[in-house]
Amino acid sequence: MKNSFATSNGANSFTEIDSKEDAWGYTMGGGIEAKVSDNFSIGARYLWTRYNVNDYRVDVGAGSAPATNPFLITPSGGTSMNRGDKFDTQSVMVTTSFRF
Repeated sequence: MKNSFATSNGANSFTEIDSKEDAWGYTMGGGIEAKVSDNFSIGARYLWTRYNVNDYRVDVGAGSAPATNPFLITPSGGTSMNRGDKFDTQSVMVTTSFRF
């Protein structure tokens, strides 16, 4: 997982925390293939993958923003943003096979 952060906000300061690129996860799926002729078959596959990527965080600081900035009027005096703890992908593939 390659984590990155970009913003057009020039008033606050942003610090990336724990931006390592390693994530663990798992994949599950299934598929089917049917023979159409002696040498030709078609099929379909479905894959669902979940990565656990809860280490990436961006801390927002004051920078040159006024004290009334929404990122700063929190009980802690700042804001931390993270992606969440899970990132899922799904894919469907159609296959054709020729055997000789």
